[in-house]
Amino acid sequence: MLLKKNHLTRRKIAFFAGWILFSTLIFSGCAGRYFHEIPLTQPPSPITDLSQIKFRESWYGVSFKSRKIGFSHIKLEPAEGEDLFKIESETLIRLKLLGFKKEISSREHYYIHPDLSLKSFTCEVDLGGSRRRVEGKVEARRLKVDIETENTQETQSIDLTEVIYPGVAMYFYPVLKGLDIGKEYTYSIYSPETLSLERVSQKVKAYESSDLFEGPAFKIENSLGGMNSECWINPETGMLLEMALHGIIIYDREDELSAKRFIYQETISKNDLLLDYSLVKTDKPIPHPRELQYLEVEITGLDEDNLVISDATQKATRQGKGMIYTIDHHIRGDSQLNLPIDDEGVKVYRRPSAFVQSDNREIIAQSQAVLKGEKSALKAVKILTDWVAEEIKDSMTDSFSSLDVLHKKEGECQAHAYLYAALARAAGIPTRVVSGLVYLEEYGFLYHSWAESYVGFWIPIDPTFGQVPADATHIKLVEGERFEDLSKLINVIGRLKAKVIKWK
Repeated sequence: MLLKKNHLTRRKIAFFAGWILFSTLIFSGCAGRYFHEIPLTQPPSPITDLSQIKFRESWYGVSFKSRKIGFSHIKLEPAEGEDLFKIESETLIRLKLLGFKKEISSREHYYIHPDLSLKSFTCEVDLGGSRRRVEGKVEARRLKVDIETENTQETQSIDLTEVIYPGVAMYFYPVLKGLDIGKEYTYSIYSPETLSLERVSQKVKAYESSDLFEGPAFKIENSLGGMNSECWINPETGMLLEMALHGIIIYDREDELSAKRFIYQETISKNDLLLDYSLVKTDKPIPHPRELQYLEVEITGLDEDNLVISDATQKATRQGKGMIYTIDHHIRGDSQLNLPIDDEGVKVYRRPSAFVQSDNREIIAQSQAVLKGEKSALKAVKILTDWVAEEIKDSMTDSFSSLDVLHKKEGECQAHAYLYAALARAAGIPTRVVSGLVYLEEYGFLYHSWAESYVGFWIPIDPTFGQVPADATHIKLVEGERFEDLSKLINVIGRLKAKVIKWK
């Protein structure tokens, strides 16, 4: 069995929680403090188009657990020579995790019609040195998107059944459509982060004052991609405050100098905030976790039913306020299946995705080169797992897709899972990316991604640890590689505790 050096592996696993939280920061972009509802005699009337919007530029400081980690900036202005408007948005986040500094930025330019509907956009994201550029244009009820990373170029074509809006529409849409208390809005945006259409829901909840901002503002409840936030908007001055994760993440209105000042402060993030926040502590240590095939553990704080998964290798039973997980990762017999596996019930797990490009020529060629004609499904799983564990260097490098990982030959746990899944699907092995918790000595449970492959039965695979099957400290909470799958974890990070019952 191939095992990575523990200090390298825990960096990679721990940063997975940071990746999820960063996505929250970009998408949010929010309660325990003083808010007071005040009477509203007459709500502001809806306006006809963006030319009547009075606020044009805003700066925000971004805080995580009351510690400043970045800034965000948004600007609206008429586009020159066209009956269009331009929105510029940028976010810069600086984190420190297990001694490593991480700088993450997003820059977006949208061209929109006066009614806020999307015409075209450009988005550039830099995740600690991994860059992606996304350009899109709406023409004849179709959205065409070009996606470029350092090593790949892809094109999307999405048929549209309704008008779509830019991701930053959440800050303008309620002002444009009307701020009547109780009013609800639902519409679609294109997300350059998830490379997909996302459904947005907004509800005007109240008219409030607070010690956190000047003047009254309308409280808006937002829902996007499984994430919830609250923001306060004044129709004269724009968004004043946004809170996500019950106030853990805050976007607070500032002037430009204050918003940027943190860049020059070397003292930011002295502590590993994300690790401290995301770590799931246990009541007792688990010895030799990589060797375990059986584990019983109680997880408390897991109130979301959509994160409770029971299957052949994992049983979840609610008991009082906790969830009892029984994990049994013994291989159940020998698989007799040969490649490719065409079982109709699982063929959906052979399909490519924007993150797992199993139909790419390079991925297919690499899979064939590694397997060297091996036809046994179970043997192929072991060969591919060993290859990814050996060939992909441990690093904190972020990756956008399996092809990105193949070219860089390095990455964190999610990168390993993406590439293994792509190689396995290319070989005809139904495979899914899964995420949840894994136990690491000296720490506790941390958030992690791995995979599962179907060889006549589902078997957990950890290409980060080189494990077939993965050890029994892997607790699966979500299935899927899309952001909307991973976003289910966001609301429980920082809330879970574990009590170890039995292991062997």
